[in-house]
Amino acid sequence: MRFRAGSMVVAVLLAMAGLVGFDSSANAADAKSALDAAGTRVGLCIHLGAGSASSPALTADLAAGSRMLVHGLAVDDAAVARARKEIDAKSVAGQAMVEKAQGGSLPYVNDLADMIVVDDPSALGAMKVSRVEVMRVLAPGGSLVTLEGGRWTKAVKPRPKEMDEWTHPQHGPDGSMVSNDKLVKFPLGLRWLDGLPMNINRWSACRAWVAAGGRVFLLTSNEIENIPLRKKPHWVEARDAWNGLLLWKVNCETEDDGAFLTWINFGALVTDGKCVYAVKKDKAVAFDAATGDVLRTYDSKYPPERMLLLDGVLVTSCWEKRESSKGPSDQTSLWATWVAAGEARVEAFEAATGKPLWAKDLNAFQAIASDGVVYILAQKGNPPTERTVVAVDLKTGRELWKAPHTRFGEAPDLQLNAAGKGFVVVAKRGDAEGLGAPKKDPAVPAKVRAIFGLAAADGHEMWKVSPSKSWWTPVVDGLVWCQSDKLDPMTGASKGKIGWGLGNQGCTPQAIVNGYLTRTRGGQYISLVDGKDNRYQGARGACIEGMVPANGMFYTAQNNCQCSPGQVYGFVAVGPAGDLPAADEFLRTRPTEKGPAFGPVSEAALKADWPCYRHDSERTASTSMEIPAGMKMLWKTPVAKPAAGPMAEAWKTRLASCLTAPVSAGDLVFAAETDSGRVFALNAANGKSVWTTTLGGRIDTPPTIYKGLSIVGCHDGWVYALRAKDGQLAWRTRVAPRERKMVAFGAIESVWPAVGTVAIHDGLVYANAGRTSESDGGIAVVALDPATGEFKWGKNIRGADRMNDMLAVRDGAVGWWSLRFDAKSGDRAAVDTQGINLGGMIDPTWTVVSVRKSGNAFAVGKTVGNILAWDDKYVASPRSLVARDKEQPLWTTSYGRTETVDAMAVAAGAAVYAGRAPGADGKAAGFLHIFAATDGKQSAQFTLDAEPTYDGLAVANGRIIMTLQNGSVVCFGKGE
Repeated sequence: MRFRAGSMVVAVLLAMAGLVGFDSSANAADAKSALDAAGTRVGLCIHLGAGSASSPALTADLAAGSRMLVHGLAVDDAAVARARKEIDAKSVAGQAMVEKAQGGSLPYVNDLADMIVVDDPSALGAMKVSRVEVMRVLAPGGSLVTLEGGRWTKAVKPRPKEMDEWTHPQHGPDGSMVSNDKLVKFPLGLRWLDGLPMNINRWSACRAWVAAGGRVFLLTSNEIENIPLRKKPHWVEARDAWNGLLLWKVNCETEDDGAFLTWINFGALVTDGKCVYAVKKDKAVAFDAATGDVLRTYDSKYPPERMLLLDGVLVTSCWEKRESSKGPSDQTSLWATWVAAGEARVEAFEAATGKPLWAKDLNAFQAIASDGVVYILAQKGNPPTERTVVAVDLKTGRELWKAPHTRFGEAPDLQLNAAGKGFVVVAKRGDAEGLGAPKKDPAVPAKVRAIFGLAAADGHEMWKVSPSKSWWTPVVDGLVWCQSDKLDPMTGASKGKIGWGLGNQGCTPQAIVNGYLTRTRGGQYISLVDGKDNRYQGARGACIEGMVPANGMFYTAQNNCQCSPGQVYGFVAVGPAGDLPAADEFLRTRPTEKGPAFGPVSEAALKADWPCYRHDSERTASTSMEIPAGMKMLWKTPVAKPAAGPMAEAWKTRLASCLTAPVSAGDLVFAAETDSGRVFALNAANGKSVWTTTLGGRIDTPPTIYKGLSIVGCHDGWVYALRAKDGQLAWRTRVAPRERKMVAFGAIESVWPAVGTVAIHDGLVYANAGRTSESDGGIAVVALDPATGEFKWGKNIRGADRMNDMLAVRDGAVGWWSLRFDAKSGDRAAVDTQGINLGGMIDPTWTVVSVRKSGNAFAVGKTVGNILAWDDKYVASPRSLVARDKEQPLWTTSYGRTETVDAMAVAAGAAVYAGRAPGADGKAAGFLHIFAATDGKQSAQFTLDAEPTYDGLAVANGRIIMTLQNGSVVCFGKGE
């Protein structure tokens, strides 16, 4: 992306305000011309004034003509309907979505969109959106494209000079881990989420991430292609830095086992914004940062392990093989350091051409560079017997000087800390006695740490700090920070105090940015000005790099740690959130809108219905109805397609079905297409479509049917009540405390998405919204009148290390996990079990890679991570049915290790199991099994052509209804 000055922005916005020469003809507002004017077809596009009478198809055409995620804001309901009709006609639902503007401000986080389209400037006036507000939402380098005088004009938002990039795993080639970004500040909030939700290669599948040129690049094995593989190769991913959308990815054919978590063991990945450099198979390559095309290969003798990029020179540390350190301080440890096995070299290339510049037969344990000098910490032996600092000229490789470890003490325990103009800082770690050197007098302390400042020109010692409590010495604003002192790098003279001890690096390294010291394993961001401990635990810094500051935000990868139970899933970006909603804002009356179907609706519930997710508000997944003998498949209706198109990668990596679980009431079956935001009803007798209604965002779980209404939460932050017989809107009420949207897994969603399956108990609807109590003010819980959507009470959950989950009702209390509210008043109720918070319904189900990390703990307190179904007598679990009063197995099923149970139900005298097993072709197929509850004898079994949706079955009115991950709804009933 190129950045321009702001003059063009002013000119275009003035033209917008005056509506100069506006041509409202449909032909003028064509998507191709708008995209051509912007010069991009990837990322996020926001269309302001969507669904206008003159250009109703523009939102859909912008999606159809590009790889962009497109989100439209319409001025009224009629415009929403026009735009959605065209989206359906062009089959881009999900990739394109439209909502009605609420007015006054745009409902998006800052710096989000790569392109904003305005084809009718009068729409901005109708939405009461200011010119400044439009530019707030546009990402740096993004384009505002306006239809003016019958043609499109473009203005580019300049990149703020206060933003910094992060081009190496330790910020730059100097190794300092200090960012110059001045826009990172508190409070923090979510900006975007994407990628696999969990770490699938032990503890650290993502070995490096860097940011430059408006993109974030990852070296990771957290890829959906890797799930079935024992050895999981690394891929290089390129993501849009502002919204996380995947731009491209390449299989690098390299691997590691996800362990060795020390901060030194980062992967070989660097960038200058135009190219990203990584290792493909056994050679360093330069990928085009925009496309992923391999531009050139660097012909090193051995595979590169680490890289530096400085002044157009690519320096590679190349090892014949890699092994774990055998040093006394980290031998056989999870945190052991990688070292070279066999031969090793340091090789330098001209980055732009691949031309070799020089090579050194050195085993580089570490390498950093600054001001035209490369500093190599060369090691011999494992455990080390020698460590020598070798300084060479960046361009020629000429050796400038060397300093063996014996200059600093007998132990070969040197470490390169940081470099700058005229100096390099070296630490004597003193981690373990000797590190291979002869044992000293026992009276002499073994652990003696010291810091040395060496001259770049000749390596002489300019200053020394000994002893030193810490060995991490970042360079901040030209000064070396050591313990609590700011030192002149050339003399070691004190230039002031830091005010806070720095400590050392570990598996989750620290960084310094804009006056903050990050200690993100524990969610700490310490102000170096006043010592204030700012906490953010909505995302835990991942191993290897922690929270990386760049572009005014922080970025971090997936991890496998449960030490921060409030952390969200996926690769995460967080940034300044401005004025967060206070706790009392969550308690206020929410906006409610009436629809054409508003009014008295009442249909009696049938005892044989399955009206909500897992049957009832206690989520028992049980019914007193019998399953008739002689079951057979009655019908199968395809209603959705598995993820396809530009957003397919993001949707698939959620590891969720394209359909929610089904519910059934009377003669109708209800479910939702997750990513397209459509709710639908089918005829229960024959599977034919009755109606389909599109909502404003993704839907994670099915609606709840109550007195003639289909009530469902949506990831746009609202709860919708649709008339069950025809899908017409009766009312909708916002659960989210505010209108604020981000990008999550390839869709525009509220920062506080509403869980789809609402709970209904004793005449009230209970809904909740938010991902975690640890971000953006927390989670909202509300009680509503089901007939009108009228707000009854609201609560706020914040600072409790808690992920959101579906609500359940039990013993007069509503909640999830160990959280309880009195169902009538909303007052906090006593906790009857100490639940464990491991996950929620909003994001993925995960049964593909592990046991579901979700919550029946509210209903069955001691069971965590299992799908359960129960009634007064029986409890069904994935592999057995047990008598509840005796807690002894009556019988055990014979499912093997390759079979997974994804859904269960208990009916009168029967247990129903649905899941997946490998088919004859090796691909997963589904199964449905019915067992007699008394003796475990199987009464029926069916093979399905696809895996079931998680918890994706309903037993209602003598039928078993299932949703499958291929987009079909199937129904089993009594045969003729």
